[in-house]
Amino acid sequence: MPAPPRQPDDNLGRSPPDHLTGDSEGTNNQMPTFMAIITYGDRAIRDTARPRHREYLQHLLDTGKLHESGPFTDDSGAAIVYRAADEAEARSLLENDPYSQDGALAESRLVEWNILFSSRA
Repeated sequence: MPAPPRQPDDNLGRSPPDHLTGDSEGTNNQMPTFMAIITYGDRAIRDTARPRHREYLQHLLDTGKLHESGPFTDDSGAAIVYRAADEAEARSLLENDPYSQDGALAESRLVEWNILFSSRA
């Protein structure tokens, strides 16, 4: 007997792991995730702002607003993954970063990201 047709969003018939749905009861207590893709601008400005940028990111990590971040290996920019209530809050987190405030970024793009698979618990 052939298998029934797969529905587009059926996650291959498996439930997402608890850390993606919130808990074993299926209540989603996770805030939405947003990824900022940033392209670095002026290196001198970035070098000056870096200590405050890292302090800011550490504060966001300590308060649960930062999921993860890091530069690209080619030093062209970085990805910053935020946990925020909505896009407005995520944009505010990006705009309040010393890199943004000091003009160290050539450009940035913010997108809501639905993490479907992750090795992070």
